[in-house]
Order: sequence, then structure tokens, then C-alpha cells
Amino acid sequence: MHPQEPISILIVDDESANLQAFISYLQKSALNLNILNAVNGEMALKIAEIKRPDLVIMDWEMPVMDGIEALKQLKARPETEDVPVIIATGKMTEPKYIEEAFDAGAADFLRKPVEQIELLSRVRSVLNLSRSYRKIKQQNKEIRDSITYASRIQQSLLPPLVDLTRAVSDAFVLYQPRDIVSGDFYWLRTKRKQLVLAVADCTGHGVPGSFMTILGMNHITQIYRDFRDIEINILLDELNERICAILRQTYGNLEEVVVPPMDGMDIALCKIETDTGKVAFASAGRPMYLVKNGQLEVVKGSPRPIGGTSLMYQYNYEKYEADVSPGDCVYLFSDGITDQFSADNSRKFGAKRMKEMILGMYHEPMDKQKQIVEQTLAAWKGNNEQTDDICVVGLRI
Repeated sequence: MHPQEPISILIVDDESANLQAFISYLQKSALNLNILNAVNGEMALKIAEIKRPDLVIMDWEMPVMDGIEALKQLKARPETEDVPVIIATGKMTEPKYIEEAFDAGAADFLRKPVEQIELLSRVRSVLNLSRSYRKIKQQNKEIRDSITYASRIQQSLLPPLVDLTRAVSDAFVLYQPRDIVSGDFYWLRTKRKQLVLAVADCTGHGVPGSFMTILGMNHITQIYRDFRDIEINILLDELNERICAILRQTYGNLEEVVVPPMDGMDIALCKIETDTGKVAFASAGRPMYLVKNGQLEVVKGSPRPIGGTSLMYQYNYEKYEADVSPGDCVYLFSDGITDQFSADNSRKFGAKRMKEMILGMYHEPMDKQKQIVEQTLAAWKGNNEQTDDICVVGLRI
């Protein structure tokens, strides 16, 4: 609100004496006021919807619609939910009524007959709080809009599903950031009858995690360009070197590490030769689930992450190889799905339920499998919040 603009105050009371008292007291203040009035809650709602006052002073007991009901309806309407309301009453003054008023959304409470000094003090206080609230809300909107824009950029860097389905017969990608932008990412490259696929879970989520995804995607892409036929375990060795270098997580003592040592990522990386039926797998902390002939095999890979303190131990990642046949399914995923808490916040979804879900759905088309995963997760978490970023990629050879 501009300082020179008049402050609009709506006074709602069915007794003319009370209305006049409020108006008289407010006019004696130094505030630049535009005073509106109504004689019941129903009229107040209509005026508030049209005029959008900066403050409402509302009597409790009134005909047609009392003050508490009008307050609830004001707070339920998007156009008036942020208008602060002071409830004024000469009868409902017991603590239980004060509690009821605040529970309904009142910003303050006045006992009638009101004193001029108390009225003006409470009006100034509520108006100041309201200005601060609106400023914070606008700042939050600007931040959210900025992060939403960043999300569009992040999403554009992810490979489209069509690139995956060109290489395999059927596939799905479930990508659900917890906080608009994500600390998870998936990456793929195709070359003739070859598919290289990665799913990564970076430290953190939201904005910090999204920065790590950019580092991860850029470096994997650069390594793949520099060494086109590199073995995937060597690719992880090289990725680890580069991530540790850029985050200054160098060889030596922990005291030399500038960035906290745990910054990095877990990643599962597989190379599928669709013409020969060969799958090569390497990982840093994430498994691959492989379904062959109705049996689920868990390939754990290497436990050490990319980045963090891993470079200090000169660790080398291992490669796992398997034969696959048409119809076999491969699943890579971040820990966001297994770490999701239940509706009562008492249990995680866990690896056991993940395996059971996959065994119960692997025979379905991949788009149907995606729906099953989404529905299963929604039922599992209920009204609980999403625990972490979620990324699941499933494909059929």
C-alpha cells in the first residue's frame, strides 16, 4: 500500500451508537482513512468483496449473519482471505469466545464499550502486521515464481521420453520434485542399438539439489562426448574425479575441504546393447532392479557415492554384466520412493514394497506401470507430504 493512499476500514455493527463511536474515534486519529460501514455480516461480505478494505472491525452478535460466520466466509474467499478482521463484542468476552474468534481467523479482539486509545492502538498494530504479511507474501510469490521458472529450465534439460522409447520397446519415467525443482535427474544417450541410461539422486533437494543436478548432467554429457566408448564404471570414476574437483573435495585431509564433504550424488548407470541382449551396470550407491522370467534380481553395485569424501579413498567403481531377453524389464530409481513415509508417518515405503510392486506390475505396459506407481504412492502417503524428490525409470527390453 502506498503511504499516501487512504486506509479503507469497514466497520460492521447493527447498533448505530456503536457505529458512530467507532467512526468518531477513528476520525480523531492521524490516519488517512476511508471509513465504510455495514449493519450485518451479509452486507459486510458484499462490501468487502467489492471494496476490498484494508481492515474490518466486526461485531459478534448481529441479525441475518453474525460476525463469526461472516469472518469465516471472508477467510474462505480468495479475494478477501488476507483482509484482517478485529472482532468486537460486549457479551462474548469469556476466554472460550476469544479462542473461538481467533480460531475462525480473527487478527485481534476488542471488548465493548471500546476505549479510543485501545481502539487506535489495536488498529495501528493490526494494519502494521497486515502490511508486513502482504510484503512477505509478495516476496514469497516472487521467489516461488522464480523457482517455477527455474523448474522449466531444469525440465528442459531432461531427455524426452521419446528418446528412450526409440531405443527400447516400452518405457516410462516418473519424475516428481518435492519442492518444484529437484535434486534427482535422469540422463540417457542412444547410439544405434545401444542405450546408456542413468538415474541420479543428488544431495539435498529444492534449489541446492537442483544445482547439483546441473553439475551432474553437464559432466556426464561431457565425459560421454570425450570418451564415446568408455566403460560405464570408468565413466563413474571420471565423474567422481570431476565432481570432487569442481567442489574442491581434493585428496588430503578433511580440513582442506571447502564444501561440506557429503555434497555429491548417488547414481545408477546402465548400458544396454539391444541387439546382443547385454546389460552392463555400474553404480554409486543405487541399485538396479532386473526382472527376468518373472524373477526379480537386485544388482546393488558399488556403495560409495560420487563426490563427498570418496576421492580421498581413491575408490574405483565396479561393473556388473548380465544377459537379457526381449520382455525383460529394468528399473532404476532414486531413494525418494523407498523413503516415502506412510500416511501416519510411522513407516517408509521401503525396498520390500518396491519389489512387491514391481513383481505385481512388470507384465503390464509401461504407461500402465507408471499409473500403478503413482496410485500406490498416493495411497501410501495419504495426506502426508512428499518426503523427498522421486525419480523412477522403467523400461522393457
